[in-house]
Amino acid sequence: MIPEATESTAMLPDDREQVLMRLKIQQSTLGLVPDTGDLDIISLSTEVPSKSNPRTPGTMASYSARKAKFMSQRKRLVRITSKFCICMLCALAICGFIFSIYTQQYLKGPLRMLRKNPEDTKRFQYLKSSLLSVTERYNLEEKFTPQYKALLWLSKDDPLRVPVPTTESQLQKLIQRYVLACLYYSTGGPNWNERHNFLSGMDECDWNQIDEAGYYNGAGGCGIDGRVTMIALWNNNLTGDVPEELSKLDNLKVLSLYSNSLEGSLPKTFGSLKSLETMYLHGNEVVGDLDFICDNNITDLRADCYGTDPTINCSCCKVCCDTGSICYHNLSVK
Repeated sequence: MIPEATESTAMLPDDREQVLMRLKIQQSTLGLVPDTGDLDIISLSTEVPSKSNPRTPGTMASYSARKAKFMSQRKRLVRITSKFCICMLCALAICGFIFSIYTQQYLKGPLRMLRKNPEDTKRFQYLKSSLLSVTERYNLEEKFTPQYKALLWLSKDDPLRVPVPTTESQLQKLIQRYVLACLYYSTGGPNWNERHNFLSGMDECDWNQIDEAGYYNGAGGCGIDGRVTMIALWNNNLTGDVPEELSKLDNLKVLSLYSNSLEGSLPKTFGSLKSLETMYLHGNEVVGDLDFICDNNITDLRADCYGTDPTINCSCCKVCCDTGSICYHNLSVK
């Protein structure tokens, strides 16, 4: 006989497994850890998140990837920074090397060029001290200035070898020779049409020639005192600026520099040339105002002060010329 089923009849195995699975799902939802000691259930393949371990295998893999990428970028940044620092150090080393060469060759130029001959070095220093009343120290020490070149020529290359001055007359002769050397270097002397014995071993009173037409060219006109009174370098391819040192020739009476390519303005120190009687500046590119020299009462003063746009303002010029070298007498000046 088959027994009848009652309420206390045991559940079938399939029904028991379904109940256990529902219980497991409820416990997982509530965050409870089931006691599986008496339960024969299949473990789930996914880790149940908890407050103590919020990372799932998926988030752990993402975190590891981000960390690896960060470390890779950090190493790359370190490499780039290292290379940049190395390049900067190399650049600083090169700049230091170049600066050291500059200081040796330029800032210490005078002594460096005379180092091979101690006598020339001593002579250079003595002559420089004597000329500080004529030229600022900077111009006497800066290698490429006309003043430095003139001083170097006097101390090293001048065939005359003028003595270091011990008297006033010797000082005046030294200054005169130095000033004419400054004029030579300031106005492109190596490119002059004629040197007229400039920078020769002759006395500076003989730095002149008479051309075929009988005209005087160069510097000279000295009396028994040996002082230069005349400079005539017209139409001789002079370029650059008229040096300020020229105003130290107190006995100068004639200054003829016309028909050249001189530039700039006439130094204000020319106002001290009280002996000047004739000055020709026309036919150049000299600009500015010459009225500061009008008080000297120069007998014959000529400049480019004519035309609609004259380059020079000169109310006391007896002859004014235009840019085409056409000159007119200024009737307002007697």
